Amino acid sequence: MYLRSRTLAAAAMLMITTVAANADLAVRFEEAAPKDRFIISNNSECTFGRGVLVIDLAPSPRGLLFDTVQGGAGENVAQPLEVAVADHLAVVTAPVADGARSAKVAFDGFPPKSRLVITVDVDDSDRSGPMGAQMISNSEMAGARIRVVLQGGAARDAAFNTQGEARIAAPDCRLD
Repeated sequence: MYLRSRTLAAAAMLMITTVAANADLAVRFEEAAPKDRFIISNNSECTFGRGVLVIDLAPSPRGLLFDTVQGGAGENVAQPLEVAVADHLAVVTAPVADGARSAKVAFDGFPPKSRLVITVDVDDSDRSGPMGAQMISNSEMAGARIRVVLQGGAARDAAFNTQGEARIAAPDCRLD
């Protein structure tokens, strides 16, 4: 009986590990000074073609916004949206208006095991946040959404959790 339960436990762990390792895009928000970061990792064996990544802060209950112009909607330090790392992928960014709640980044080919790091200042319009208006805790990112739209219309999105992370599942290398 003991051997059987250990075998079942090992099989269950292998299944969980296999599911977790399947195709997905992982997104993590990191509060940093002077620039906050969104780290998007292609943790799959898939190459995603041409598409657009949309960061939507509007659903977050804390009133998160992009602070891109000094003296504008945000607090203190402002930083424009920039691409810091683009492992083996071509990326085009559009300017993000100060106080905007969404940003778009176009990419052409997102190969397996590559990552994209976007820097920008994210502030809080709710001054009662746990870290004040200028700094964002991961829990404040909860509810904000990340969306990937591929050429041809295939799309999928996910909400950030209280750890500032989101995962977009891409079963069988598809986002539809």
